[in-house]
Amino acid sequence: MNPQEQLFEDARKLYPGTKKGFKREYTNFILRSTKPVPNGLKFNLEDILPILKQAIAYQIKYRDWCTRTNKWTPQWKNFQTWINNGCWEESYGDFDENVNIPSPTFEEKQANAKARADLRKI
Repeated sequence: MNPQEQLFEDARKLYPGTKKGFKREYTNFILRSTKPVPNGLKFNLEDILPILKQAIAYQIKYRDWCTRTNKWTPQWKNFQTWINNGCWEESYGDFDENVNIPSPTFEEKQANAKARADLRKI
């Protein structure tokens, strides 16, 4: 594996969403950097490869923060979709990744479950 492929593979392994095999994902990535695609996205391989892993790590931290602060987040995109849409450029502004929201108590969990059940009856 050459250094470019290794950078890509490290990022691909870190990505929590659904992904296909290395060869298929890397081929798609190379294709997007060399040919225009329907949405017009084309990028420079040398500019993007070094930041892929960092961008994924940032998004993982952001999603963790959302979970701890009870904010909604969508499911992870498939890795190929993430690449095709240039999602390494997504930014979520400032967030305090050190926020530590205490877990709900057993009683709070029971009350939440009862409230959800009551809503289903409506």
